Amino acid sequence: MLGETNITKAAKITKLPSKAANDLLVSFLLF
Repeated sequence: MLGETNITKAAKITKLPSKAANDLLVSFLLF
């Protein structure tokens, strides 16, 4: 389980910048 959580955390960290940028763009467009 520790290995899986580390892998998921690493995947989330690598995907975080692009997803955060997309979320910010969407939030600015909506609000």
